[in-house]
Amino acid sequence: MSYGEVINTQIYKDEAYLTDSQRAEMVTLMDGVSMDNTKFYEIDVDIYRGADWIGGLSEVKKPIRVFIAETTDPEAGYTRKYYMVSYHRGEPELLEEGVDFEVVDGKIYLISNKFSVFALGYKDVLAPVVTSTTYSVTAPETGANTAAEDSASVNASVAVLGAIAAATLGGVAVFAKRK
Repeated sequence: MSYGEVINTQIYKDEAYLTDSQRAEMVTLMDGVSMDNTKFYEIDVDIYRGADWIGGLSEVKKPIRVFIAETTDPEAGYTRKYYMVSYHRGEPELLEEGVDFEVVDGKIYLISNKFSVFALGYKDVLAPVVTSTTYSVTAPETGANTAAEDSASVNASVAVLGAIAAATLGGVAVFAKRK
């Protein structure tokens, strides 16, 4: 190679050729993902001088972000969880979403400095159903507001409720001071 020559790098992604046992070993790390929901990729960094391939790298100094695939939507009522496993130098490793790979705007990206074989799988999980309950409270009909002689008991009830509210608010104020 001479000084001033242009060297290019290119990310190469293709279907990985693995044995059935290697595929199974990778899928078992994916928390119940089926083989049918998994794709296997070989990813390399290739080096070219002009149009001539001169070699490849299985590791680089700093992690790079590589587009892997588009996401697909699950059936209604489900959420889709993605898993990724690397198989670098014969060792499978479960990758962490948000650190080693990310799902952004309908696309899945690998973030790595080591390149070899990767498995991308998914599992659909029943989405939690959020329900709310409305409670209705009614006071018993006592006729307390209909007679003049009952107004003292109504005022006493209001005073008791006021004292409870003041005590509750006092407790909140004490709690707020402790924070």
